[in-house]
Amino acid sequence: MTNEDFKNEFKSIFEKAMLLSEETRRKGLIVLKDYIDVNKPNQNDVMEFGLKLIYDKIHDYITDSVLSNIISLENDNQKKILKTVQKTAVLAIQQGYNKIVLALLLSSFVNIDNINEDDRIITVYEDFNKEFNRILERTLFISDKTLKEGMLCLDDYIDAEKLNQRDIMELGLKLTCNGMDALVIDRILSNIINLENNKKRMILKTIQKNAVLAIHAGYDAKNIEMLLNMGANIKNIVIEPNQKMIPYIGKITGKNGVLYEGEIVNGTPHGKGKITYADGRTIEGNWKNGKFLEALEG
Repeated sequence: MTNEDFKNEFKSIFEKAMLLSEETRRKGLIVLKDYIDVNKPNQNDVMEFGLKLIYDKIHDYITDSVLSNIISLENDNQKKILKTVQKTAVLAIQQGYNKIVLALLLSSFVNIDNINEDDRIITVYEDFNKEFNRILERTLFISDKTLKEGMLCLDDYIDAEKLNQRDIMELGLKLTCNGMDALVIDRILSNIINLENNKKRMILKTIQKNAVLAIHAGYDAKNIEMLLNMGANIKNIVIEPNQKMIPYIGKITGKNGVLYEGEIVNGTPHGKGKITYADGRTIEGNWKNGKFLEALEG
């Protein structure tokens, strides 16, 4: 497979995943019947076979296992990467990831500079100490802002140009602002870092990732400075992602005109919120992982 073939195949998978992500989030998984052969799916096509499994309501753990077994039989490295991207797309669609997160997740597997017209090659860092100090200063500033104003303020401080360049810190901050779980953020950023061949840039990108996870976890200035300074001296330093999920305020439109307004974590109701049904009925209360727990008093 030539590089051009690989790039074209990746873009085809990417575009199909974007389409199906939007369709399934709006209409439900039943819409998959319009895009795959639900009676006799192509088992050689990881994405089609995986979509059939989730159409049949197979648990995501089993879907992951089945597709991983198929991928393990592939000997060609480029084809294995593409099949892994397909599997990732299937699981993300099954779990209801939005298009922003799905796009970042899929593109983190490959180093293609023209997936999007705005993608650019990240600037080479010529002065390690200067760049490290810039990261530290920016992290301390943003940490102070989020501790005082909450995670929603991040949108005011994200550099749009660097975000388009797949800058590790800007991507991580965007995902954090969108309420994504730290483990998902860690996975996406680690995939991108693993594509880096220059050791100094890899160290700096790892420091950026740790900075994002520290902001996500609510670390104070003292702990952030200690953590990042350790990362500058030990190239493999990695902090464990904090599994505390930070909610943000937003809206989710469900089936049959149902509207949720309130706290959201990882794309689902989590915290205080209100459901409004198409007939005007409302339920206001506490939610956990998308499930209603109890009504609010008063």
